[in-house]
Parts: sequence; structure tokens; C-alpha cells
Amino acid sequence: MFTPKPRGNGHSSSSSSRSDLQLEPGQYFGRVVQALGNNVYQVETREPEKREEKYLLPKRLRNYIYIRRGSVVIVELYESAQGRVRGEIVETFLPDDIKTLYKQSEWPQEWKF
Repeated sequence: MFTPKPRGNGHSSSSSSRSDLQLEPGQYFGRVVQALGNNVYQVETREPEKREEKYLLPKRLRNYIYIRRGSVVIVELYESAQGRVRGEIVETFLPDDIKTLYKQSEWPQEWKF
């Protein structure tokens, strides 16, 4: 699983932490469309096909990361659907991280910033 790395005091460069990004099978880029409440978010993904589904923010990340509408995230699908939730949010990206991924050509071409 793709685990978040501590940010430190804010003076470290975030591009070095994203330079070795490798998505595992079942993980995809997504963009948050809407916060539905109870740590459930409507996320638009482009892979394997374009769709909007509900993803859960796990308990271990609820006080660690901040998600709002338009945030770019990595989502991981559950092996079997658990009610209305399709999977969970694994990581979020800052604007500097997105620029680094765009320069490395790892950014989905459909999503221009």
C-alpha cells in the first residue's frame, strides 16, 4: 500500500518524496467531486474507466490530511464492495506534487491544471 510520508516542518522539498511514485495494482488517481459526510467522498476516477464513486477516508488519515473539493487523491479499490463505499483514499497531493508529476509525465493527460 502507498503510505504517506511525514511532511516535517514544511521547509523540506516535497518533490523528492514524489519522485519515486509507483502505484500498486488497484490504485488510481482521482479528483474529489464532493464531500458527502462521515469521511465519505465522491471521487471521479479515469482508470480503469471514467466514473464517480464513493470512497472512504480511513481512520488513520482523518487528522493527518485535509481534503476538499477538487483535491487530487490516490484511491485504492476494495476487493469486494462494502455497502455504498467502493474503496478508500490512500493519499492526497499538494499543488507542488502535481507539478512534479506533470513534468515526469505520470499525470493523466485528461486532467490539465
